[in-house]
Amino acid sequence: MDPLYIVSLCGTAIFAITGALAAIEHRMDLFGVLAIAFLVGNGGGTIRSVILNIPASWLQNPAYIFASIIPAFILFFLLFFKRETSKRKNFSKNMIKAMNHALLITDALGLGFFSIVGTQIALAQAVNPLAAVIIGMISAVGGAIIRDVLCNQVPLILRHEIYATPALLGGALYIWLTGHLSPNLDICVVIIVVASIRLASVYQNWTMPLIYQEPKNI
Repeated sequence: MDPLYIVSLCGTAIFAITGALAAIEHRMDLFGVLAIAFLVGNGGGTIRSVILNIPASWLQNPAYIFASIIPAFILFFLLFFKRETSKRKNFSKNMIKAMNHALLITDALGLGFFSIVGTQIALAQAVNPLAAVIIGMISAVGGAIIRDVLCNQVPLILRHEIYATPALLGGALYIWLTGHLSPNLDICVVIIVVASIRLASVYQNWTMPLIYQEPKNI
């Protein structure tokens, strides 16, 4: 089986989980969770397909639909039954904390997966390497933008957090590693590098430069 196909499905599932986590945190019902999971899981790829003027993957292969909906469905009911068997007060506090960590990690992994897939699909359409890297970045951040907008939040890409930059680096690194490493190894290296940069930027408080800074409280 094509490694990039597996990466694409995994990326769809991972971003769908980030959408489901965000929807659950915002107190949406089962339909809302599944809808956002589907849109987030397939959103970046759909934007990429529109730019490249090719059919979206989920329109041709139902596996992408299942890859986005099934993980969200399982996650919803796992948390639902966990809530029913736990003390409500402690559960709500602990759940939000655990979900924030899970959302951060899955989102970082999703960046790595989709930066690879988007870049490779763009290259297959005879796009120049620089444009392919940009399209890879769009694939990686598109789902997160949809997630944040639907959850009434400012998209991460518009904040001063380091978010789109790891995806750009991932696409460029993938092109550079192609031909130097085995197909499976270069994919693993890019995913690890992109996710590591994103997670390190959060835990080490790395940010992009700003012109305006909020005044510190004295």
